[in-house]
Amino acid sequence: MSQALPNNIRLLLFHKQAISSRLNFLCLAHGMCAFEPLPVTAKLAKENEISAVTHHPTCYLPYAETYFKLAAGSLRSEPEFNAVVYTAPITITIYLVRFTTLDPPFAAVKAVGGRFITLTEARSYPPVELELLRRVYTTVLG
Repeated sequence: MSQALPNNIRLLLFHKQAISSRLNFLCLAHGMCAFEPLPVTAKLAKENEISAVTHHPTCYLPYAETYFKLAAGSLRSEPEFNAVVYTAPITITIYLVRFTTLDPPFAAVKAVGGRFITLTEARSYPPVELELLRRVYTTVLG
């Protein structure tokens, strides 16, 4: 398998319908961020704040494609978005990744215990994750 993500990186994955622009967010059993949950104590930084040390998310796309058993090129990083989350031990950078398939890969996501949800279905999620989804929505749909 390709290189796993370091503990200070998370991916937020989404699918945008080409015709309707409907956004579907990947939701895993532990929450919205792949591949580890955000710590309960996480605090979201201000918008447009970037961490001192950053990674380019493209190097982690092969890991994600392998994890979901998707074809190479099924994921694309969205470089205009990143967010920073502060926790006591580390600062976490969150990158946005888009599924490039025509339709969301429902079966592949379900096979690993995940599902796709809309923004309104995320109301019960922690405030940090809700704010992240709001920022993604604003970035992707303006």
